[in-house]
Amino acid sequence: MTEKKKTRSEIKREAIVEAAKHAFHEFGVHNTSMDKLAAMAGVSKRTVYNHFESKEVLVMSLLSDLWRQSMMDVDLSPLASMELKQQLVYLLSHEISILNNPAYIDLSKVAFGHYFYRPEEAKSSGGKNVETGNRAISMVRAAA
Repeated sequence: MTEKKKTRSEIKREAIVEAAKHAFHEFGVHNTSMDKLAAMAGVSKRTVYNHFESKEVLVMSLLSDLWRQSMMDVDLSPLASMELKQQLVYLLSHEISILNNPAYIDLSKVAFGHYFYRPEEAKSSGGKNVETGNRAISMVRAAA
């Protein structure tokens, strides 16, 4: 099977994401400018803004991507033979392990450090991502 070749846009987006992970960890969100991200990613500032309208959107995108990627690794095959309560416990235990993942903790610290002094931004952008990929919440809603 052949792997789909990435577009230039996808390659640039990946470079921006990798640069952001490194820069946010090393310098913090506040001390990382979009110019610095562009230079580290080897792209133009305009390209950074074409992919992410702000640093805040980039941080939340990183957290969402990490969460979604971690949830994709969950083996769902045992769920079919479980009661609803057992399914929820199973899914929540996996979510807890994701929250304990050092990469997720690191990125969360960066995001919380940034949003601590910007509660209005946190309210407007954070709520959208909390339920992204959360199967336990989806199951409870479907069962209700």
